[in-house]
Order: sequence, then C-alpha cells, then structure tokens
Amino acid sequence: MEKGHPLDGSLGFMINVVGRLMKRSLYLKLSHSGITPTQWTVLMCLWEDDGLSFTELGKRLCFDHPTITGVVDRMEREKLVRRRRDHIDRRVVKVFLTQKGKNLEPSTATTGEEVDKETLENLGKTERKQLKEWMIACRDKLLEDARMLEHPHTSSNLSNNNTGKKKQNDKG
Repeated sequence: MEKGHPLDGSLGFMINVVGRLMKRSLYLKLSHSGITPTQWTVLMCLWEDDGLSFTELGKRLCFDHPTITGVVDRMEREKLVRRRRDHIDRRVVKVFLTQKGKNLEPSTATTGEEVDKETLENLGKTERKQLKEWMIACRDKLLEDARMLEHPHTSSNLSNNNTGKKKQNDKG
C-alpha cells in the first residue's frame, strides 16, 4: 500500500490491514507445521489450559459458537484435539490436546512473538508497550459494547434505564 492512501485516516481500516498482514506472516511461519493461524490460537489456549470448554475457548478467542465449533471440528479431523463431555455436566463439551497437538508446542509456541517482534521492530520499547495497552483497552471496550448489545437488559443497563425513566417521569 502506498503512503498517503485515502483510507490511512481510518483507524479501523489500518488495524484490519495490519491484522491481515500479520496473519499472513503467521501463516507463512506456521506452514511447516501444517496448522493455520486460527488453529494455532486454539492450541495456544490449550497449551496454557488443556480441557477448556467450547464456551471458554470462544470467550478467550472472541469467536462465536459456530466458528469455534468449525475450527475444533477441523482440528479433531487432523487429530490435534479431541472433545469429551464433562463428567459432571454432560451438556458441557471440553476440548483436549492429543499427543500430536502437544508435540507442536516446542516448534510453534513462540511464532506469534516472532511476528509481533518483526512487525513492531521500528517502535521503541515504550511505544510497543503503549500500543499493546491501547489495543487491549480498545478490545475490552468493544467487547463490553458487544455484551451490552447482546444483553440489553443486564442489571447495569436496567439501573441506567430506570434512572432514565425516573428522570423522564420527573420532567412531567
């Protein structure tokens, strides 16, 4: 992309472009292992905490249920993971690493860090830290906004709505 592109002023557009380019770099670095960047993110979660439920995996990765189901289906066919119903609550399905999935950790676990380092090599340590903090703050704000849209009748929204109704009633 040329400098001075008309969409350079759009933060969302630039974040999307940088994200796609970083994902492409991650894809190339992972190609030797036979896994995709999306599968790698699932493996990263399971390497840290094996046996997560579909719901928890989806929350950690910001994936909806159909997306995480499709990813896990493909990973199960490739024998990277297996699913098992929870022995206490049979409604809950948990995802566990297979030996093949575990064996990928030494050769791929730091791949994301490598991509980050290469992407941000022109920034100083303080700038990298600040960028990460800003991105986390943006993510958290957008997740909260999404929760409010999905569940408009939560207790915090009800108290705001009740306050608003009371003010309207006070006005006449």
